[in-house]
Amino acid sequence: MAYGRLDVFVPDGPIQTFPLTETNVSIGRSAGNTIALENNTISRYHFSLIREDGQVYITDLESANGTYVDGVRLPVNERRLLMDGDEIQIGNLRIIFHGVDDTPTVKLAPLDETTQRIEMALSTFYIDLQGPGQGVAPGAHISAELSITNTSENDERYKVEVSGPPEDWIRIDRPTPLVGAGDTTFVLINFKPVRLSTSVPGDYDVRVRVYPKSQPKDVLEARLPLSVLGFNGFGMSLGEKEQTVGDRFHLTLTNTGSVPLPLSLRGRESSGDLHFRFASSRFTLAPGQQRIVEGEIRPRRT
Repeated sequence: MAYGRLDVFVPDGPIQTFPLTETNVSIGRSAGNTIALENNTISRYHFSLIREDGQVYITDLESANGTYVDGVRLPVNERRLLMDGDEIQIGNLRIIFHGVDDTPTVKLAPLDETTQRIEMALSTFYIDLQGPGQGVAPGAHISAELSITNTSENDERYKVEVSGPPEDWIRIDRPTPLVGAGDTTFVLINFKPVRLSTSVPGDYDVRVRVYPKSQPKDVLEARLPLSVLGFNGFGMSLGEKEQTVGDRFHLTLTNTGSVPLPLSLRGRESSGDLHFRFASSRFTLAPGQQRIVEGEIRPRRT
């Protein structure tokens, strides 16, 4: 049973999909790899994947040009945890890792696709944009699919531009596809909001512009909503590791999520002989907000 898959995006070529079923997987140019890719910009043995305790790890195998995950180059022979939706760059290839979640899921009602599908046309080409149809949480990814049909009598290279959400959330697998006369090609647009408190939840207006490079004024622009969900995150640290009864201490609280976080503070110890008192015991932290609360420990009165 597959625990994931790799989608390989070749410049001006078709998308290749490889299911991941083996515990150890090697990827590179050599035929001796588990997944052999005929591409001169990658090494013979470029990187490997290993599945361990339900997690998937990636390791660069001393490749010539390096292995990049979400734009960060991996140290040689040091494994890194791979997350669902992570983008791997080797040579001129872009690879998206998709994990498979074996936990039970809740059946959802079918989505109304009519609000997420857009068709537009000019005399020489037309586009069909299929939106995600559901929200995405920061750190996860979701995709829209764009098809471009060349109705002219000549081969044409098109330019695809996407704007609206922050630029680092967007990945276009083929931003300048070449489409033959009378042919249709597909472009995958990936959205992956970063998991930071600055990723404000809500609906983002996504604009997809497509035009022939030979006729940049012939523009088709489609718009669709991208719904970004909120997430919770919380951090806490104690300023002083050891406390003496009667001393004051300081507690640092941080909302690392993207939505307001209501908090209620209480203190206790195993014997029940001590009483904890806080300067503020109930408050709400805004996304990204940090607050230092002073507290005091006193003997409980008998």
